[in-house]
Amino acid sequence: SALAVAAREAELADGEVAVLDERADRLEQDTPLPDAAVEAARARASALAALVAEVRRRPELGVRGRAATAAADRAAAAAATARAAAADARRDADEARRSRDRQRAVADSSRTELAELLLDDPAEPAVDVADVALEVLRAEYRNAAAAYSAAEVDADLRSRLGDAEREARSAQAAFDELPGEVRAAADALLRSPDAADPATRRAVTAQAQSALARCAEALREAGAELAVAKREAGRFPAGPDSVEPYGEPADVEHGRWLVERAEHDRRAAAAEAGAARDAAAAAESARRAAETSAEGFRHVVAGLDDGAGEAAEPGAAPFAGDVDAALARWKELRAAVRDAARDRAAAERGVRGAVDAVAQFAQEARFSSVASPVRSHLLGVARAEMPGLAAEWVQALRPRLRSLEDDLATIGRHRSGIVTRLHGMVGEALRTLRLAQRLSELPEGLSDWSGQQFLRIRFDEVHDAALLHELGEVVDRTAGERAGNARDRRDGMSLLLRGVRAAMPKGVRVEMLKPDAVLRTERLRVSEIRDVFSGGQQLTAAIVLYCTMAALRAHQRGQGRRAHAGVLFLDNPIGRASAGYLLELQFGVARALGVQLVYTTGLFDAGALSAFPLIIRLRNDADLRAGRKYLSVEDRVARQLAELDPPDGSGRVAAARVFRRPEPIPS
Repeated sequence: SALAVAAREAELADGEVAVLDERADRLEQDTPLPDAAVEAARARASALAALVAEVRRRPELGVRGRAATAAADRAAAAAATARAAAADARRDADEARRSRDRQRAVADSSRTELAELLLDDPAEPAVDVADVALEVLRAEYRNAAAAYSAAEVDADLRSRLGDAEREARSAQAAFDELPGEVRAAADALLRSPDAADPATRRAVTAQAQSALARCAEALREAGAELAVAKREAGRFPAGPDSVEPYGEPADVEHGRWLVERAEHDRRAAAAEAGAARDAAAAAESARRAAETSAEGFRHVVAGLDDGAGEAAEPGAAPFAGDVDAALARWKELRAAVRDAARDRAAAERGVRGAVDAVAQFAQEARFSSVASPVRSHLLGVARAEMPGLAAEWVQALRPRLRSLEDDLATIGRHRSGIVTRLHGMVGEALRTLRLAQRLSELPEGLSDWSGQQFLRIRFDEVHDAALLHELGEVVDRTAGERAGNARDRRDGMSLLLRGVRAAMPKGVRVEMLKPDAVLRTERLRVSEIRDVFSGGQQLTAAIVLYCTMAALRAHQRGQGRRAHAGVLFLDNPIGRASAGYLLELQFGVARALGVQLVYTTGLFDAGALSAFPLIIRLRNDADLRAGRKYLSVEDRVARQLAELDPPDGSGRVAAARVFRRPEPIPS
């Protein structure tokens, strides 16, 4: 027994050893993976540590960046000032060079003039000209030269002397009116090299005006800077402020250094104030959390006090959560109660609305003629009792609803069939209008009218889907009308006309060619014919229109291929339309459309009658006893007819004549 037990224990130990060996092998195989993860974690930790260091340095870097930005702004302002000063220096240097060149030119010209002057006569007393301006000496020289040259004519000399004296007095008066400093400055300028000649004076004047403009611009800029400085100074207290612990600045650079130091201290103080605000916000958040917890306890306790006795169930376990969970559960239950109350109120409003709708529907005036017990019952029941009877009414009215739905479905099928048939008839009517326009095409040989359509019918159609909708409305309106007397009877033709009007919402526009002597292609609307056409033109247009309608009727009857479309008898049209071009137009259209024209007239118009290929002479006889008149054939023709065989009941020809139409000449 001991041996067997030991053997089993050895087998179990061998199994455990095998399991442990397998686990060791797996761990040896999986060892590289944890090592790699450890290395990756270390690299990530080092990267995160570097990132944390950078994040901690961020405030310092922000401060340094703001300081560098301020220094860059100051350097940019100093550079702008230096550039402006350099530009002013370059401008002053240019002006100095121009002044130097100008003064050298004046010196050269003065030397030349000095060399050209005559030497003083030793007998004449010497004149000191050191204090006299060069231009003044030149003017005196010119005046003296002019006086010497004009000494021969006494009158002219005296006249010029008087003019010179007047000019001198006016100049002296103007000179005396000027202030003393202006006269002194003018005298100094005249003595300077800049007043040597007019060209030099103009150049100096232009230079002075340019300098004045620059000074004015600088003055305006200084004024603007002064105003800005005053406004900035007004923002600070009027009294002296203490600059401790920094002290008074020794110079500008020392003052800037002090400003930078104060700005650095201000930013540090702002950072400390921000940290203090964050700490205060954290404390305030903790305080609010405590107050919220206390308020939660109060609400929970108040809720338990209000409904603990009513809502408590026997054997109910106490709530296991904390105050937040209890408050959340309490709010959830209160919200559920409010939602239930709101749903109940909405349901009651819906029931009241449905009851009102049923009552108002039963009271509508269109049901006043309905003698149904259902309506009487609905009107007799109080609205408060209707919700209780609703189920019974639904059960009782369901068979009636099914029968009404069947009737409505049958009516809908009939309506659909009527609309479909009306759609086909309306389409046929529109095709008839297009066919009338096509059949009104005139034959060749009518100048510009050759191949033209005498009628032009235009209208805008709607699409098939929209047309079906419009025709459905036409059928509904026609069915909804009350039939009155016989004149208001609803017939098919009126329904078709309404459908055609619905298919052409913008109406139809009919234009007709105007018959004139040159047959121009001028079209006019039918409404303008009475005002524009003459009597003969109106009659011709009517004949052409009749021929078109006759050809259209033949097409509709399936006789479009026949050459004969009908006969038209005309009562003396030559009395109004005897012009040759009108008759040719009538003949040409009638021949093209297969209509035979028969004219009757008592006039003898050779020009008009010569256009007719066949003429039958008739005589007008009167029966005095019966008071009637007859048209009889001419005697010569009547004698020939009397010689015919006696009638055999098959009819008798009273007037006849054969006309052979000329054959066309082969091309």
